[in-house]
Amino acid sequence: MKADLELERFCYDQQMLLCPDFSLRDLQAYLGPGCRFRVMKSVQEAFKTALQFCNISAGDNVIVQCTNPPHVLQAILELGAVPTLVDCETNNWNMNAMTLDMALMSFLHNGKQKPKAILIAHAFGTPASMDEIQMVAERYRIPVIENAIGSWGCSYEGRKCGTLGRYGILSVGGQDDPADGYGVLVINDTQLEPVIDLHLTHDELLLDEELKGKFTLAEMEAELKRRRAVYEQYFEELKDNQIIHMRKPNMSALSMSCWYSFVRLLHNEGIEMRDSIIHILQEKGFRSYYMPKPLNLLNNYSKLPFFSCSVGNFLWNKSFFLPADVTMNKERVSEVVAVLRTVVENQG
Repeated sequence: MKADLELERFCYDQQMLLCPDFSLRDLQAYLGPGCRFRVMKSVQEAFKTALQFCNISAGDNVIVQCTNPPHVLQAILELGAVPTLVDCETNNWNMNAMTLDMALMSFLHNGKQKPKAILIAHAFGTPASMDEIQMVAERYRIPVIENAIGSWGCSYEGRKCGTLGRYGILSVGGQDDPADGYGVLVINDTQLEPVIDLHLTHDELLLDEELKGKFTLAEMEAELKRRRAVYEQYFEELKDNQIIHMRKPNMSALSMSCWYSFVRLLHNEGIEMRDSIIHILQEKGFRSYYMPKPLNLLNNYSKLPFFSCSVGNFLWNKSFFLPADVTMNKERVSEVVAVLRTVVENQG
């Protein structure tokens, strides 16, 4: 319960990025001039529409990345479809392409109906390994739906996350949770283009004057720049530490948003060390939080089919968010790093 409350508070603090309130003009500028999208009355409606465009109905199978949020599963379950969870990669919390391939082979070898969609996420502002995932998806001829909520500012090979799969979902205008916002359905299916407006009726679309925008794209980009500087300072001060691991801000074709600063502890007693660090930082007034649990660890979804490579559970036990809010200047980042080093030295 404590971790759940902390996650809610964390999500509230991240409001600008998780559910920014852009105008339609800003959305088009962000996604690109040729990108087709529809703003729908809810995130849930956008997910359900994308699933329906993949011809998913009751009894159909859908592959889901285990680090998706619960409301994604709800959209699948409301259609009567059956979600199957797939584990994530060690270095980025996103769908493991090899485990995805193993899951799809299992469906075919056991004579089950092939899944009709693969629903991935760009977890915590880190792009998924889209080339590898798309290669598997194309081999089995299954469309990919991107959950790009919370991945504002992320790109892959120069393209914005949310514009890479057949469909992408973003959220705008929510109050304290992306699931409360309007859903942005990005459509990359050219075959669907002539019938889009037949499927999305007028009352499901928001007119331009209904989405004014409470702040601008430029304001979000300025905050992303500030948070990237925080992330990069953490990385530089911790890169030689043998126990505290941070992912490099840019990995070849990948561009992380760096909105979230998170670390993984390379230690057998990572759970206790993580808890000690979070407790000390919170006592000192810093906003450090637990990672949300993978879906397979939540009681409501623990009985769903799950193809594991033993990564998600391991990452959750040894990873956490570092403070990155507006109070974090260079001196405060160094103070956080000093706490991490002290705990590691004492417990390592």
